[in-house]
Amino acid sequence: MRPDEVAGLFFLNLDIGLPVGDLRTPILQTFVGKPPEDVTLEARNGRGRPVDCTVSFAELTSHTGDVDGAILVMTAEPRDETS
Repeated sequence: MRPDEVAGLFFLNLDIGLPVGDLRTPILQTFVGKPPEDVTLEARNGRGRPVDCTVSFAELTSHTGDVDGAILVMTAEPRDETS
C-alpha cells in the first residue's frame, strides 16, 4: 500500500487482504513481553491470489529495556488450492 493510503491509520484497521484482526492477541502478547509462536493466516496478495501468510513477532525495546512496540515480519507463499 502507498503511504498516503495508510498514514494515520491503525494497522489493525487496514484492508490489506490479510485478516489483521486475527493478529490483535499475538500483538498484545508481544507488547507484554511474551511474543507468541508464528501465526499462519490465509490471505490474498496484491493481485487477489490466495496465499498463506506467516507472521513472526518480536519486541521493539527501548534503551531502558521497556517494550515500546511490536515488530511483525510477514512472509507469503502461494496457497496450494489443489488439495
